Amino acid sequence: MFGFLLQRHHFVYLKNYLDFLVLLPPVLELMKNASVTWRQQGHTLVTPPDATRLKVLSSFSVGYLSRLAGEIQQLDRQCDNVISAVNIFFEELRAAIRNAPGKGMQMPVNSLDHRKFTLFASDKFIALPPTNVDGLLHELALRLIYLGSDVGEVKNQVRELHLDIHTIFFNFIDTLALDMCRCHRGQTKLDNYNFRGGVFLPGMKQMTPKAQLVDLEKIYRQASSAINNMNDFLFGLRYFSDSAGRELIARNRKMNLGGLVLKLSGIRLSVAEIDVLSEQIKIWSKA
Repeated sequence: MFGFLLQRHHFVYLKNYLDFLVLLPPVLELMKNASVTWRQQGHTLVTPPDATRLKVLSSFSVGYLSRLAGEIQQLDRQCDNVISAVNIFFEELRAAIRNAPGKGMQMPVNSLDHRKFTLFASDKFIALPPTNVDGLLHELALRLIYLGSDVGEVKNQVRELHLDIHTIFFNFIDTLALDMCRCHRGQTKLDNYNFRGGVFLPGMKQMTPKAQLVDLEKIYRQASSAINNMNDFLFGLRYFSDSAGRELIARNRKMNLGGLVLKLSGIRLSVAEIDVLSEQIKIWSKA
């Protein structure tokens, strides 16, 4: 149900925002110089954009966006590994129960040989190497929980990006619509930066000031939408990963194999949701 939140056009929106951020610092420097010229001519300026703060925020946001694609792809690979581990374990468990002597489903969980499961052959465990089937289940639970934790780390960066975009555009766009100085009402900063200060915003030289402002607001609106959607998408991915892992951790240690199959069947529903979201990441990454 969260898959629709991450679409290819959201990647385009973020790319447009990144392009804007990269070009923002030199534009701010030109605007600063234009303001100095006006002040030297005797004008009483309305407070210009805080160039220093905007440069710092844009630098942070460029860093977040530059790393984001790689981190999302890393999450995708991690999802694939966890999904594969859970599904293979479940199928091997069912096969082991079918081939087990006696009552099968009524047998204790640790009556099965843990060394016959693919998961046991792993060259890297989060916890100590498992010594029984319960240990394998604990390892699966930790992998799901760690996936949720890693998703949360990326989500924190997206949250910072969300906070910064509003500050950047509030300080930049809103001040462009203000008067350039207190002595000439009705002449906005954008009007004067373009036609007197010689400053042009990236890719907008042939546009009227009003059209430039509309275009900037469009970049802001679309990027905000993409960031909000990504935040909600990552919330879903973290929720399904973490809840599946914690449900597995909280299993009844005295349950028999039949109870374990029932428990894993429920957990696989969450894993199936993770799989859907992972596929959406693959589509997004190809944009």
